[in-house]
Amino acid sequence: MNPFWKHLTLGAAIGAMLLATSVAGVAEAQPASMPIAPMLNPTERVITISDQDVPLAATRYRSVMSKGVVDVKGEDVPLPAGVKLLPGEVVRINYRNGVAVHEAKSGTCTATATVRTPTSANSAESLHSYYRGSGCSTSAYIRGALWANTWLGMSLMDSLSVTVKPGHTTWWGTSKRCAGFDATTWYAETGWPAIVSSPDVTLKCNP
Repeated sequence: MNPFWKHLTLGAAIGAMLLATSVAGVAEAQPASMPIAPMLNPTERVITISDQDVPLAATRYRSVMSKGVVDVKGEDVPLPAGVKLLPGEVVRINYRNGVAVHEAKSGTCTATATVRTPTSANSAESLHSYYRGSGCSTSAYIRGALWANTWLGMSLMDSLSVTVKPGHTTWWGTSKRCAGFDATTWYAETGWPAIVSSPDVTLKCNP
């Protein structure tokens, strides 16, 4: 089950139902009269690399903190050496500090979404990225979101959506200042509905 749905509150569920017919995990630059067909029964492989971080996450995090949204030409988070992606396939890589999902939308159009597991000091923070392959014909509109467990249940704390051009990787962050330092469950996701979600993590930061 998609991690987004497992955390939906009643209010969020109503909103999701209202949006379900018009919102996709990747909102491509197409007229409203041309809905995006979902991938049918994709084959998903899961690979765990628990001794490595999401590639370039630390470097891009520093850039995002100083510049905001960072756009880079090319693919920043490639597949691990020796791993191939077949058309229609999804490869999920579980890293030490986050998750990457690589998708072959067609024989020529590939995409990669990443999310960093939230961390906290004075704020809870996450880092998101999305790569749109140069073989894709349109840009993609992608949301990054940060969630926390409140008295209402899992609630949206911050979100930011960006447009990613073919042949580019875009990095951006989400954050929420701590109101206190009680242990609280957080997670983050990239895409709406989520293409990739981080594991739940308990931080000494309550919103």
